[in-house]
Amino acid sequence: MRLARDHAAREPRADLPGFLAALAVASGEDGAGPDGDLTHARGRVTLATVHAAKGLEWDAVWVCGLEEGTLPAERALALGELAEERRLAYVAITRARRELVLSHVRRRAQHWDLEPSRFLAEALGDASAPAA
Repeated sequence: MRLARDHAAREPRADLPGFLAALAVASGEDGAGPDGDLTHARGRVTLATVHAAKGLEWDAVWVCGLEEGTLPAERALALGELAEERRLAYVAITRARRELVLSHVRRRAQHWDLEPSRFLAEALGDASAPAA
């Protein structure tokens, strides 16, 4: 309980998946050494939330879920938190040392014709990206 309270104090928007990811990173189960060094983690994949990835880097990073409604999240948009969502996208995109893959889907479960995230266009320098 203390660990969960400490995590919530550091991350005001904490949720269970973010807490579990932070625990995995802190415990070293993600392949990182005690100082965050990932050099001995060859052949391993780390799954992390954007929140848990803060301050860490990997040689290759795949950012999935770059659809409107996912990143930025529908709820955040409804609450007027676009700037915070943009900051989270920036955190995700800047975790890669050598290779970065950005991806989106056209459909997810019952949702069809999903639009790529505005952050994807911004990251790629698309002049036609909607300004916000």
